[in-house]
Amino acid sequence: MGIARTFLDCLRLRYHDGMSPRRIVRFQSRMLRRAVRHAQRRSEFYRELYRGIDPDDPAFSVEQLPTVSKEALMANFDRLATDPRLKLAEVQQWARDKKRIGQRFLGRYVVTHTSGTTGTPALFVYDRREWDMIQALGVTRGMRYKPGFFELLRHTGRVLRHHPRISLLSVLGGHFVTYLLFLVTPGLARRLARFQFLSVTEPLEKVVEKLNSFSANILDIYPTMLEVLAYEKLEGRLHIDPWAISTSSEPMTRNAARVIRRAFPRTLLFETYGTTEGVTLACGCSAGDGMHVNSDYYILEPVHEDNTPVEPGEAGDKLLVSCLFCRTMPLLRYELTDVTIPVEGACSCGLPFPRIRVRGRSDDIFWVLDADGQPVALPPIPLEALLLETDGLRQYQVVQQERNFLRVLFIPLEDGQAENLTADITRRFRSFLADKGLAEVVRLSVERVQQIEREPRSGKIRQIFSKVERLYLPGVPLGERRSGDDRRTRSQISQEGERRRRARRLEEDEK
Repeated sequence: MGIARTFLDCLRLRYHDGMSPRRIVRFQSRMLRRAVRHAQRRSEFYRELYRGIDPDDPAFSVEQLPTVSKEALMANFDRLATDPRLKLAEVQQWARDKKRIGQRFLGRYVVTHTSGTTGTPALFVYDRREWDMIQALGVTRGMRYKPGFFELLRHTGRVLRHHPRISLLSVLGGHFVTYLLFLVTPGLARRLARFQFLSVTEPLEKVVEKLNSFSANILDIYPTMLEVLAYEKLEGRLHIDPWAISTSSEPMTRNAARVIRRAFPRTLLFETYGTTEGVTLACGCSAGDGMHVNSDYYILEPVHEDNTPVEPGEAGDKLLVSCLFCRTMPLLRYELTDVTIPVEGACSCGLPFPRIRVRGRSDDIFWVLDADGQPVALPPIPLEALLLETDGLRQYQVVQQERNFLRVLFIPLEDGQAENLTADITRRFRSFLADKGLAEVVRLSVERVQQIEREPRSGKIRQIFSKVERLYLPGVPLGERRSGDDRRTRSQISQEGERRRRARRLEEDEK
């Protein structure tokens, strides 16, 4: 990786932070026209798709481009890639080899993949230049931190004296983009820092033990996992006090943020919105109202189902993403099912970029009871990781049917795989529950189904969700819904608490 090139990209990104919104729009327009010309010239798929489109027309805009689905991208992979050596079958075969994780395909390309849980799994390939830009966006925008001169000197001295210890708590064992961001880094970064990689499927006690032993200065983690660790910190079991924590892949709820800030009051907290297709799409705002889109290098369009734009404050049915620096696999008006809400007006923080609020997926934290009746958290990401490691799945859904009863529904890629998949998923989940001391108290059902039901209102599949009432600590919601739509009000919580207290008093009187 080009450390010098990444450094220059970081400087350019910092410079853009000081530009006016109008200049950002002009820069974005130039980048878009350049990306479309490249796609027409080098990609057979886009040459046909964009027939009749002239990016040099003064009236050209992104809305003139047709949308591209994940299914279309995978079906036309060989014709879409601008390097004729990139063939889907060969890239898939190469990526199946776990020994290849952290290596480059053909010695040049970083290969990443999505989970494929909503249908077709997708592979994305980035060359060295694109990966350097992704790294620069992560460093400069993912942890947007501008200290004063003397504070910068103090931090620089600390880094030079004591090499930073960086912990990643994520899904490992595959070509997942977050893992690769830390694994495929410039050599200088690997020499200046120590890295710790922890799997989200590990038992919580082991994760806490390893974090305490490593004493990370920087932690990258999913928000739902960080919320659980925040309780471990408040209860005195977790002892780390990192300089900074970065979260990604999930929205952070307001209650989760409050608990996290209580647990880590001296830690800088950064939030990033990204996907495998667009690694650093938007970043948290210091003013706390929405996230700033990295609109100099990405175009995000929250739209209705018919691809018409939504109004500020209105939730879109889907999101169209255009990456303006991707050349190996041009990604223009690519459809994501994420729910985002554009925020109107300029931000008080002074950055020139537009803002969105990210609702993300509506997965839940499962709170179950152990053998002693104590609550145990099962965040969605570790459950998802168990299924991401299972080959042969087309779709899945994990449902907390009752407090201590989980159902795993799946559709196989091939009919003949169903029996083996049932056994494999059962083994993985039972091992996961056993590590948490829950194997004897949590019932599990793994079922092959013909169809996974969609939400009646949204038409989307909720991959991981709970049907049971959430558990509460005194006055503190433990299992907050991540979508926010079904969040209970303070008055409802108060009424429910009063009902529980009244029931306990009646029981005591009867005794």
